[in-house]
Amino acid sequence: MSQRKTGGRRAWVWGTLGAFSLSIGIAGARAEAPKVGDKIEIKFGESWVEATVTWTEGERVRARSTQGLESWFNPGEFRAASKTETKPGEKPAEAPAPEKPAPLKSGDDVQVSFAGTWLPAKVLKIEGQRVQAKLQSGMEKWFDSGQYKLPAGAKPLPGAKPPALPRAGETVEVSFAGTWLEAKVLKLEGARVQAKLASGMEKWFDAGDYRTLAKIDPKFYGGLAAGSKVQAFDGSRWLPATVKKREAARYFIHYDDWSDAWDTWLNADKIKPRAEAMGQFATGGVQASAGETSVPEGIIQTAAGSVVLGDMSTATDLPADHAEGWALKPEAAAAAPAATGNGPFALGTKFNSGEKVARMQFVGTDALIALVHDDPFGPSKTRVARVSMAAGHTPEIVTMPPGKRVVDFSADGTQALCRQTISEVPNCLEIIPLSPGKPGREMVFKPHASKDHEGEMMMAAFVDASHVVSCDSEGELVLWELPGEKAATTQAAAGTLPKAGATSAPTPAPVAARPKAIYRMKVSTNVKPVMMPGRKVLVAAASEKLRFFDALTGAPLGAVADLNLIGASLAFNPGGTLLAVTTAQRMSIIELASGRTAREIPLPPDFVKKSSTATTWLPSGHLLLGRRYLVSPSQRLVIWSYLFPRGTQIEAFAGNTWFVAGEGAGPLSLCSVKLPHDQAKTANPPVKVEDLLVFRRGDQVSIELATDAPADVRDKIQQSLEKQVKAMGLTPGGGTVRIVASTTSGETKSMDYRIFGRGVQTVSVTEKIHTMAVVLDGKEVWKVTNKAGASFMVSAKQGQSLEDAIREQQDRTYSWLAGLTIPRDMVRPEGYQVQGTSRVTASGAIQPATEADEAETTTAEPVDGTRPVRRGVKLRP
Repeated sequence: MSQRKTGGRRAWVWGTLGAFSLSIGIAGARAEAPKVGDKIEIKFGESWVEATVTWTEGERVRARSTQGLESWFNPGEFRAASKTETKPGEKPAEAPAPEKPAPLKSGDDVQVSFAGTWLPAKVLKIEGQRVQAKLQSGMEKWFDSGQYKLPAGAKPLPGAKPPALPRAGETVEVSFAGTWLEAKVLKLEGARVQAKLASGMEKWFDAGDYRTLAKIDPKFYGGLAAGSKVQAFDGSRWLPATVKKREAARYFIHYDDWSDAWDTWLNADKIKPRAEAMGQFATGGVQASAGETSVPEGIIQTAAGSVVLGDMSTATDLPADHAEGWALKPEAAAAAPAATGNGPFALGTKFNSGEKVARMQFVGTDALIALVHDDPFGPSKTRVARVSMAAGHTPEIVTMPPGKRVVDFSADGTQALCRQTISEVPNCLEIIPLSPGKPGREMVFKPHASKDHEGEMMMAAFVDASHVVSCDSEGELVLWELPGEKAATTQAAAGTLPKAGATSAPTPAPVAARPKAIYRMKVSTNVKPVMMPGRKVLVAAASEKLRFFDALTGAPLGAVADLNLIGASLAFNPGGTLLAVTTAQRMSIIELASGRTAREIPLPPDFVKKSSTATTWLPSGHLLLGRRYLVSPSQRLVIWSYLFPRGTQIEAFAGNTWFVAGEGAGPLSLCSVKLPHDQAKTANPPVKVEDLLVFRRGDQVSIELATDAPADVRDKIQQSLEKQVKAMGLTPGGGTVRIVASTTSGETKSMDYRIFGRGVQTVSVTEKIHTMAVVLDGKEVWKVTNKAGASFMVSAKQGQSLEDAIREQQDRTYSWLAGLTIPRDMVRPEGYQVQGTSRVTASGAIQPATEADEAETTTAEPVDGTRPVRRGVKLRP
């Protein structure tokens, strides 16, 4: 029963979302393009709904409504938010005094909650707390308390008192997809609650979109008999039903409009009165609204405690796509301490089961090493080892409470910056002292506000003793100014927090001084932002360029274009003068004094698949790709392979390459080695990089279009490919290398779309598969595919049929082929081999590697799913 009807509910929800887009019309071009963060209004049916811009792309914008619905909008489907401008020197008009609430009556204008948003309507009838209202589409529908409000805002009727907020862990009803569903409260923030539906979805609900459950008078259950009309819970929603018989405290019910096969026995907690009888048998169940009982601003309340939010109101919004004049000046590298040896240095511990080195950082003559065990069945476990490379110091081991994961160490090595989940609130940051009993800042806060589909913590790092920078996977990058040391926290200490799900109300703690946001900007998620050595410069991607910023002010320092940044890893050399940008196809070396790309090193795909794109600069000027492959920038080749002990990180310091190793299950040591060793230095590859490339200057390349794209789009695809071919020094036409752009038909699916005022329409949609491939001697060496199927939301123009709107939407996907960039440094995998493989031992010695060594040490890491699929071919003579 539950499974069958739950699936039906999902189809109805998606259909409603489709109706949202279909009801949008084209109105005209905007006067000025909005920016990320701007308040705008989006068109919903015949109404305009307030929303916030989350992204821009050309003339269209992506925006999220106040009800949490986010989508793309074309020109004419959005406009600037209504506002009253004040002339220079003129005193701003005072806000009008709030109107006194008045009893609701027939003919009043209200707003009703329908299909996940608030729409204008007119009251027709009133029965108790229920109203019948007519929407502008002509639909007439009954709405319960909490599903309607006065246009000026949710004002209670005279004498009505704002109800208390529910507690975390309490079951409430939430307005979702045009109906009320039961959900469990997870967190509270102001008057908003985050609740978990029976389907498992977790979502934030504003005041008016949730209500406490009605309490049913026991007389209702005592009067139930065969034929009684009730509502019955099927596991995900309440459905109209009829009692067929009863036994003591359980009832055999039949779901109306369903076959007898779904008849079942239910207990009293799964049965309640029909809507029209609620006023007779139920009390409570009214909407929750903001009032004296709301959670204080800047606090997230959960069943296990409260967490402070970073104060974003102080942030200055900065554009990430700044002017591109180069103003970056690399700083002189700090000299390495003289009192350091070559090791090995004992860590004073051994690997626990499942542990690996997650981070290694050198501070003065000390090395800080974070050992992490990512437990798939519980919180991660972290230990930090402090190893002195000066004689006579005993290693220190700090075991952190479960769930803390070190993401950075402070520049002086006294504090750790950890990411963790606190009181069911994910993506929190905690600053803790590393040495027990020693003074240091202690602080916990959530840097990025709670929201639906909130981004994971992409990066966080110290800038200096008073500032931390963070970026989530939504691309929101923020610099935070920390409050004074030992500021009061808004939750109990991490070790004393009550367990999640506790029924007792948490004891309020003193309100902490909140970290204040200095600036924020929207950056690309293709690249993880990094700090330059010295922590004064921040590097991130935006608008398809790598951009450099002053870390404390956000001021632009320069940008580098013509880089492939999808899935790229960034690595500075120890002196801070060079930056390596590494992807699955290429490694680019940038000179930071000028912003010029000094080297382009093509990478064979097999090397990246066996390791990763993570790159380490060695003191010799060579690079180590994926903690394994030695890259020679001068030769632009991968020349050697090193097998390090499993579970370690690789770092360069004081002229050596450092790693952690242990013999078997024995104690761990911090070891060093000089790379490249003599045999790798004298290696002389028998090939030149130019002979390994698929595209060689002067070659002929044929361009083939096997797509049914519209004529104008075909022209754009042809022009784009010809332009790229000529830019690589190739001649379009002929040759054994072919670039093929094609479109084929895929699976056909039936989709149901709910249209306001027109019911449900079923349309068959055939998937289009767009492919771009590079073929050499009849074999594919590179291919990337994009599938354009049936969208759950369709935007149609006034008078346009649904079929034509879907066809037009699919036609726009052909432009994907015109926007693709063909990698110019594609390498033929066969015939390109390293000149040797060596094993690095715990003592730092380098020995010839055997097949058994390679099988034991190698851990294949999958290539990022966004990268193209490639297949190898033989070298041409």
